[in-house]
Amino acid sequence: MKMRKRTVIVSSNLMLCLVFLSVADAQIGDTIHPYAYARVLQDDNLFRVNTNEEKDTLTALGAGVDALLILSRQRINLGAQFERATYDKADNLDHKNMNLNGNLNWVVGSDWRGRFGVKYRETIASFNETATIRSRDDRATLTSQGSAGYSFSPRWDIIGSMRTARLRIDNRLNSDFDRFGYSTELRYATGAKTKVGVKIGITNVDFENDTIIGSDTISSDFSNRVLSGTFSWEGSSKSKLDARIGWTDVEHDELTDRDFSGQSSRINYLWQTTAKSQLKFSLWREATTRFEVDSLVISQGVSIRPRWNITSKLSSSMMLRYNKLDFRGDANASLLGGVSREDTINSISLALGYQISRVIKLDFRFITHDRDSNVPIQEYSYNTYRLGIRARL
Repeated sequence: MKMRKRTVIVSSNLMLCLVFLSVADAQIGDTIHPYAYARVLQDDNLFRVNTNEEKDTLTALGAGVDALLILSRQRINLGAQFERATYDKADNLDHKNMNLNGNLNWVVGSDWRGRFGVKYRETIASFNETATIRSRDDRATLTSQGSAGYSFSPRWDIIGSMRTARLRIDNRLNSDFDRFGYSTELRYATGAKTKVGVKIGITNVDFENDTIIGSDTISSDFSNRVLSGTFSWEGSSKSKLDARIGWTDVEHDELTDRDFSGQSSRINYLWQTTAKSQLKFSLWREATTRFEVDSLVISQGVSIRPRWNITSKLSSSMMLRYNKLDFRGDANASLLGGVSREDTINSISLALGYQISRVIKLDFRFITHDRDSNVPIQEYSYNTYRLGIRARL
């Protein structure tokens, strides 16, 4: 496991070094912003259990740098952040976090444009799926995404894209996976700021290790094929709608009774209600994966996110979210004839930000989260309170 983790670290660092080297000649006019921060978080159910909850307080100190580099018409965003987190009681969970990212937005001529981004993160695994585990497991994730679009007429364009994800957790071997997806979308501009299209996508998910059930080993690898119609509309400078509605077919390598075929969709609507406030609404039903779970998951839900700049220095935001999860790829339920796990999650978050000065910002966030499940050991609820301060250096 440690060798695999080092491989992830080396590969991500190599990619980020290539990005840095490619922008070595960027002009001085570009912006580079180092910063430092501190945060305190109180969690009233640290280990995500439904009985004997334990409260704890996390204190974190960190520093990082954000950079915007401009090379002619190309824009490159780079970021690096390092953090030390300690717990008041569960000091065996003390750890370091690292986040690295790079994004390139590129344009060639008048017809080609696209983007490429890579993110690497080291932290500890959550306790969301481990009701009986209270020890620290280090987690490393490496994700990337890229797209290229070509406009071959004033109204028609075609976009190709790809996404990858790699997860490695020290002592949870069944959770490790590699995900690779690619898609092609053909779009037609029907009028001002309105586009319709057709999108075809394929995603392959390979779990690093098979699930062991008795004397059997079962692969949870699967492929997901999606055919969708797409719609994009900007009614005015104050509203925007993006929709994807289609059909999903999921096929497993083994235990094909876990396969899924059904409707898949995502709708996002953004409404700029006033000059200082906005409302974002999302509705979805998708076949996906979740970190730390070796199973296909059918996720459907809705979220509402209002945001309000109360004054020039004080801002607020809120999120209401309902999410239903159907673990269709559960190998144990399929092989042993049990009932597949189904979760229902309700969460509310509230955030406030105050710009003390041009370089110092104070923020507060509250989250309340409740998960019901047909598997009682997977039920839990928690509340977290976070207070943080950040200073640009």
